[in-house]
Amino acid sequence: MRPLPAAAVGLMLVLAGCTSTPVPEPAQSSSAATAATPTPSTAVPGGLTPAFFGIHDHDPTSWSRLPVGSLRAWDAAVMWRDIETAPGVYDFSRLDAIVQAAERHGSDVLLVLGQTPQFHAVRPKAASFYGPGASSPPDLAAWAAYVRAVAQRYAGRPVIYEVWNEANIKGFWRG
Repeated sequence: MRPLPAAAVGLMLVLAGCTSTPVPEPAQSSSAATAATPTPSTAVPGGLTPAFFGIHDHDPTSWSRLPVGSLRAWDAAVMWRDIETAPGVYDFSRLDAIVQAAERHGSDVLLVLGQTPQFHAVRPKAASFYGPGASSPPDLAAWAAYVRAVAQRYAGRPVIYEVWNEANIKGFWRG
């Protein structure tokens, strides 16, 4: 087994220190029927800012109360196969809503550029967690057109790109 880099060990120690710091309980409501809702803060135990924390969530509204700096939008119905509904036809409405929510929250969005639409798959019948052809290598011209469309649409916006999700797992990639 390879040893961890010193920076990773340092970050793990910092985060371990954060988890040992008690977090105050939210104030309880006078009504027993009303559950207390934690209030987000700009300070995170241990002095780290929300930029150090991200969340993976399929619902772009559920995380907006949390002090996080990033949302990973996998399983949020914004994969390539969700956005390109027919060859050259893109529906960015869901991703637009997620990016707008992130901008209001002061966060960024990590968009995985994965999951080939079946009509662009080299092996359209290949099994995948997300349906036939989703983990198949794409037609490279179609892939380039999709990546260009996404990059142009979100240029200057808080969107970060991940090339593909877990390429070592056959259900995600069979290239």
